[in-house]
Amino acid sequence: MSWDLAIATALLFVSATLLAVVGAIAWRYRSAPSAKTTAVVVWLGCVWSLGYAGELISTDLALKLSFAKFQYVAIASIPATWLMLVLQYTERERWIVPWKAGLLGVVPLLTVLLVWTTESHGLVWRTMTLDLRGSFPILAITYGPWFWLHVVYSYLLFVTGMLILVSELQGASRLSREHIAALLVSSLAPIAANVLYLAGLTPVPHLDLTPYAFLVSGVALLWGLFHSQFLDLVPVARDRVVESMTDGFLVLSRNNRVVDINAAAVKVLGKPQSEVLGQPLASVLDISLALPGELGNGVHPSSEVTLGSGEAQQVYETHVSPLTDSKGRLRGHVVLLSDITEKKHTQLALEDTIKRKDIAYQQALIYSNALNQEIRARNSAEEALRALSNKLAELQETERRHLARELHDEIGQALTGLRFVLESGREHGPNKIEEGLTIINDLIQQVHDLSLDLRPTVLDDLGLLPALAWYIERYSSQRSIKVNFKHRGLDRRFPPAIETAVYRIVQEGLTNISKYANVTTADVSIWTTNSTLEVQIEDSGVGFDVAKALTPPNSSGLVGMKERVALVGGVFTIDSAPMEGTRLFALLPLTQTGKEPQRDDLHSRRR
Repeated sequence: MSWDLAIATALLFVSATLLAVVGAIAWRYRSAPSAKTTAVVVWLGCVWSLGYAGELISTDLALKLSFAKFQYVAIASIPATWLMLVLQYTERERWIVPWKAGLLGVVPLLTVLLVWTTESHGLVWRTMTLDLRGSFPILAITYGPWFWLHVVYSYLLFVTGMLILVSELQGASRLSREHIAALLVSSLAPIAANVLYLAGLTPVPHLDLTPYAFLVSGVALLWGLFHSQFLDLVPVARDRVVESMTDGFLVLSRNNRVVDINAAAVKVLGKPQSEVLGQPLASVLDISLALPGELGNGVHPSSEVTLGSGEAQQVYETHVSPLTDSKGRLRGHVVLLSDITEKKHTQLALEDTIKRKDIAYQQALIYSNALNQEIRARNSAEEALRALSNKLAELQETERRHLARELHDEIGQALTGLRFVLESGREHGPNKIEEGLTIINDLIQQVHDLSLDLRPTVLDDLGLLPALAWYIERYSSQRSIKVNFKHRGLDRRFPPAIETAVYRIVQEGLTNISKYANVTTADVSIWTTNSTLEVQIEDSGVGFDVAKALTPPNSSGLVGMKERVALVGGVFTIDSAPMEGTRLFALLPLTQTGKEPQRDDLHSRRR
């Protein structure tokens, strides 16, 4: 075998291998509408290249003719198949109805039949000889009328397909133009080589350059597959609409790569179009989208994404939709980016307003509750004040009854006796006058005692300590009960209300002891601190049940003492039990702090 023949056949095998690889790659995308047709076209080119290689290395005429006839399976089929590829790529599949496809295949089928029977009629090949002028024998053929009919028909199909592709260039994106260029180059190269062969302009006479041109076709298609992913491209006819959209528009392939993008999306992403096309979505848009269809289990077609930072930050709403062809087959996905920044700002402002109103409402509710509590507290205070007023009125009535009884029993009787004495004095003379004077003196003393019981003048004139000392001395002499009086810090004047309260507590406490305790001694202790005056009255008498004693009408003056202490802001406690004696304790504030003393503190201060 000569070196020329070896090189010629080696190039054909390289061309066949390249086309086989391109066809296999295209077949991987067979779910795409034009992928299967692309694979068929390049595999037919592979058959042509292999058949021509067999023709060149054959040495006798019969074997060369067999390989030449074998090639016509591809030669006759490639033009119609290529046109179908163009129609599918540009989504003109509606043109490929069964009867039209059948018409396209009539001429190729007849051509194959006539080639295999050409010896009997000469319609395709008139003469077939070996040309031995070169370094290796080449089949020399003169063609018949059907061959030229077949050539015209094939060229017509190629030209139609190329015109369709050229018409799509206007308004197409850069990526779409690259895809169309790959298809045009892959078809123009073998057509140009075929024209040179038919015109007899080849370097080697009768050497068909068409299979060699398939090397260019294979490289162009391979570039389109790997660089531009042309089998993933959506139809180029939509570019005019897409480029005019104000929303960002991205087209994703089935493997989630960006295969198309409009100007609005380029502006949103802030990246050149060349850096986006062909890249995975995650590398150009820092979001995670759950794509409907095959690229996502869950369907979440809408979401929000924030791009940028600071004042340049923008919020976009994303809409993801499946992209299908006219037969409903999934080809990829479309992602729309709608600017909702102003809408988001309005929504946030509205939410902030609602939040502020809610806070104001909560504050108003708190204020209303506080106001209601204050009203209830005031109502309770008014009720307590009314109860206290009633109690004071009751105490006043009690005092009036006591005073009336004293006036009736003591002074009234004394005055009646005085009247009798004076009337009898008319008859008995001076003796009765002396008796009347005695009665008058007793009456004066009773009025004096009654006045002291109502309000001793020594309390107003000299103060608390002298008043208590006088009262205790008088009490002890009248009731035969010894009172141990201890005091500290009483050698000064106190507010009148405090002095009156302490005097009445001691007076009422000692009165109760004389009535109920059944004792001969009692203890009264009074002392002061920086801010309080404290009173403690004790006896070791019979004691009583405190709860029962405080229940009307058995209060024995205890309730009056407790309320008298409360009026000056103090606290009054009673410790007693049957047969265990009694202790009364009162703590009265000397300064108005507004804070009631705690009971724990009271117990710690008792002496």
